Amino acid sequence: MMTAAIKQPLSALQQELLELYAHQVTDSELSDIKDMLAQYYANKSMDAMDILWEERGYTAETMKEWANGHDRISTPNR
Repeated sequence: MMTAAIKQPLSALQQELLELYAHQVTDSELSDIKDMLAQYYANKSMDAMDILWEERGYTAETMKEWANGHDRISTPNR
């Protein structure tokens, strides 16, 4: 069974990756690229969480309370 073709243009990232893979990429290089992409998105997530924490006024004390099980039912500082 054939699936319908997706008629959606490639993103700039997808285009860049396709161009990269036009060259010989070793398994080691592929692993390095995956690690770099993972680190990039991890950093973006951490930056977004930093902003959220600041907006909501969360502190290290908030984290301790969460870790100790206080107020598990409701979301703190909402």
